[in-house]
Amino acid sequence: MKTHKTVTPNFYTRFQCSGAECIDHCCSGWQIFIDKKTYKKYTNAHHEKIRSFAKNSLLLTRKGYNEFAMVKVNESGNCPMLNADKLCTIHAEMGPNALSMTCNTFPRLKRQYANETLLSLTMACPEVVNQVLFQPDSMLVNEHEKLIVETAIRIKQKGVNADRSQTSQLINLFCSHLIMADSPTIEDNLLAIVHLILYLQQIKYEVETNVENLDSLFLSLQNQLASGEITKQRKQISSSASMKLMLLSVFGTAIQQLRRGRNFMVQNHLNLAAYLELDKEPNEAKVQEKFTVLNMQWEKVLANSCLSEEHVVKNYILYHMYNNAFPGDEMGDILRKYYLMIADYFYLKTQISMISMTRDVTQEEIMQLFGSFHMVYNHNHNLAKELNAYVDQINANDDLSCLLLLN
Repeated sequence: MKTHKTVTPNFYTRFQCSGAECIDHCCSGWQIFIDKKTYKKYTNAHHEKIRSFAKNSLLLTRKGYNEFAMVKVNESGNCPMLNADKLCTIHAEMGPNALSMTCNTFPRLKRQYANETLLSLTMACPEVVNQVLFQPDSMLVNEHEKLIVETAIRIKQKGVNADRSQTSQLINLFCSHLIMADSPTIEDNLLAIVHLILYLQQIKYEVETNVENLDSLFLSLQNQLASGEITKQRKQISSSASMKLMLLSVFGTAIQQLRRGRNFMVQNHLNLAAYLELDKEPNEAKVQEKFTVLNMQWEKVLANSCLSEEHVVKNYILYHMYNNAFPGDEMGDILRKYYLMIADYFYLKTQISMISMTRDVTQEEIMQLFGSFHMVYNHNHNLAKELNAYVDQINANDDLSCLLLLN
């Protein structure tokens, strides 16, 4: 007998599709695959419109059971089954059980280990953004444990899904609590995590034999966050305008490949590029000045907007760490994973600051921005590789250069 734990965050439990009220519905602008069983169900449906849909709008791909066919979108870029009320015809006529695996599961995610299952939702859905960011207790989790008999099938599955290590879970716990700690700004909490990572490297990630020392370090960092000591440390760190420009260009290239949410993201990025005068020969001092203005805008946004509640930005970082099971079980690249998390945060923060220079930032706009940004990852599987290549290019084998993004 083995114990298996299922972790369910509040945002997962509370999520409900907003249907016709969705500000950027998921029936448009991306590849919708149909599994083999569902394909046969549609071709034999009693409802003529659904049979016609199967005949004329399902392209056979035969890439495997789950990707047996693909939906051919209409002239508007929508699934032909999306009706005038922005609702699914198949769901209305045949019920939820008739939906394909893709449509039935989105935006749900599952990270499976032999000893643990983490349930989550992708922020590519705007309503998920709403649930994660704007509910104070969205990142609280419920854990359910059950005993599982170790059958031959289970043992074979364990070969595919390894256990989530105790070390990884403890590090995630320490990092999450550092994010939740009281501080003047979230950037201070992020710097505190770097202090923790550097100590973990010193002890070669032998967490379980150094729990007391880690507890002491955590309490010390917590006190330094509350007293403003971490703030003083952060303000002594320099900044790099050229590094920020390179990072923005990587994201800009990826955004061009978007389908769903493309117009919104591209226009925002073009506005940012125009403000930073990316079409001209870069002047480090001048660009740095512009980033200083953007940072002042960010402070205004945090003081007086839908992002002003402390939990909003913190929930995003907590979501990022939970959704990616940070730091994973490969400890050698923990700082690189942290770097990529900071890169995402920096891009979103910069975009929001840019938007706020011309208008008040609304909750709906934040939902659309974060949703479209996470679609970038869904549509561009090479983005992580491109970001890693960018980091290798500028950091001279020192991932601590990510600290230059904090100011």
